[in-house]
Amino acid sequence: MEAVKNDRFIVVPGSARGYSVRTVESLEIIAEELRELHLAH
Repeated sequence: MEAVKNDRFIVVPGSARGYSVRTVESLEIIAEELRELHLAH
């Protein structure tokens, strides 16, 4: 897979996935990782 070969994937803790109050935490992690990936390329 292209993402694995290029180390371009986002890790989200299992406790932050799903529909709960912690969903916001998942979105924050994803947003930050996407910013970093964008700035790196």
